[in-house]
Amino acid sequence: MKHVLILFAVMMVLVPTVYAEDDKWIDGIKFRYGRIYYGQALLIDFPSDNYKAIAASDQQINEANTTKFPIVITFPETLMTSWSFRGFYSEFIPQTKTLNIPPSQTPSYFMGGFSPDGSDGSGPIYYEILEADRLNKEFFYLRNIEEHRNYLLTNFLPKYLSDSEISSIPENWAMSFDQTFNTITLGYYIGVFIPLGDKHRIFKYTYGLGVGRSDKKIIINLCDSYTVTLNYNEENKLESPHEGKCNDPRELVNLSFVKVSLSVSSGLTFWEKISEDSILTLLTLSGVTSSNKIFGLVPLHLGHNVKTMDNKVVSFESYTTSLEFISYTYRF
Repeated sequence: MKHVLILFAVMMVLVPTVYAEDDKWIDGIKFRYGRIYYGQALLIDFPSDNYKAIAASDQQINEANTTKFPIVITFPETLMTSWSFRGFYSEFIPQTKTLNIPPSQTPSYFMGGFSPDGSDGSGPIYYEILEADRLNKEFFYLRNIEEHRNYLLTNFLPKYLSDSEISSIPENWAMSFDQTFNTITLGYYIGVFIPLGDKHRIFKYTYGLGVGRSDKKIIINLCDSYTVTLNYNEENKLESPHEGKCNDPRELVNLSFVKVSLSVSSGLTFWEKISEDSILTLLTLSGVTSSNKIFGLVPLHLGHNVKTMDNKVVSFESYTTSLEFISYTYRF
């Protein structure tokens, strides 16, 4: 809610000084080259735990980035002052598959709580990697934190497994999931920049709100174990990503659904040159985070009805981080 109020308050202040060029709906077509990182999370609405992720992407495990879709439609920007602007934006992510998403590690473990003489498999991933390297291990087991494990044994796994199956689960069991998705997003942003003459801008910053539609296919797995095999470079130094694998997965849930979500986006462009015919940009860093709730309060339809035995909602959230090295927009 705070983000929304700030966005529209600034817009209301700046709208009276608009310098709109024309009324065209589409400004042009952008050709771009960059990389994008996809983050996914499986969450349960725990009543007493601020960290709700059961499994979540981690940049240190498995390759989760790819080349950005090279072409996108752009919309006109409307200048509000000589240093601020507003407009619509769109984004398209073609079908993308992420597998073996690891059991999640709670940030509270950064504050301590580890035994100094070894890794227990449920600490933050960076700690587990360093400990395994220190102990000359080729791999280590990654598990859900103990509080989550106890909850899952009582309130989630009994929905899909018999008592005898649960009692025979290996000691290093863990939760993981696979996801295939595509997304299209349309949003509205405001922004500021430092002008250098009429055509050049530096440190262009944008902040926006959007609505996205995703087609998702998700498989939730119970792993007999989840192993992370360390990766080293030619100099025998640790190098991400390391290989994470859900071993002997047991499929618990298989979902295909359409999800509508709200998103918050921000971006920073180092340099931009604008002319009547084209726009050239260098180095744009951007991020988008989706939400299952309106203003963080009103739940959106999730597209599925997966819940725990104590009626807690199981949800899936996503975020992206991208670096666009260069782009060229041909303006109509």
